Amino acid sequence: MLVKDRMTREVATVQAETPIYEALTQMEQRHIRRLPVMRRGRIAGIVTYTDLMRVYPSPASTLTAWEIPHLVMHAPVKEAMTPDPITIHPNAPVEEAARLMRRHKIGGLPVVEDRKLVGIITESDIFEAMVDLMGVDRGGLRVTVELARGAASLCAVTKALEESGVHLLSVVSYREGDRERAVLRLSATGPIDVLHRMAAHGAQVVHLQLRPEDENGRAGSPCTAPVSAMAQ
Repeated sequence: MLVKDRMTREVATVQAETPIYEALTQMEQRHIRRLPVMRRGRIAGIVTYTDLMRVYPSPASTLTAWEIPHLVMHAPVKEAMTPDPITIHPNAPVEEAARLMRRHKIGGLPVVEDRKLVGIITESDIFEAMVDLMGVDRGGLRVTVELARGAASLCAVTKALEESGVHLLSVVSYREGDRERAVLRLSATGPIDVLHRMAAHGAQVVHLQLRPEDENGRAGSPCTAPVSAMAQ
């Protein structure tokens, strides 16, 4: 899945000289928390709701209560924006966008192609993409397996699924300390022998969860089964 598949294409923007009060009004009306800042058709920065709130003078300021709102709200956005923001290409994988957001502790990335702003992707977009990639909204069996070193691999596990005629919806592997694990989502409970086949390939089943589908094909409430169920 690529950034262009999840980004918002119709991006609300402001100019560098736009007054802060106009930027705040846009955010409120559109229910958004960040705006790319443009200058001469190119992205010059990005400003968030938090950035705009930081423009207010400290309580120790000598400005009067009447002067502060006027000066702050009419100040240009460029005084609050982050210049030269981190951007991403529309053909980048969504996980690269997630990596950049985590590394730089930011909640959104302008999407730029040939120096032109073509979209924006936020942490909410990434979250929804991950949910879809994992197949969380679909029913079936979620199986967590631990892969023994030198004895099992994802290839062996997927072969066991094929031999049992079980459809694989998604698979994600990860490391937990020195252990390698994989989370598999299967289209149905499937024949119980698939669990035995995986065990035969050295994949130890450590967690099972069944999510039955309702009449609309959406996942219902999960039911966690004891690992001992595989022996039944």
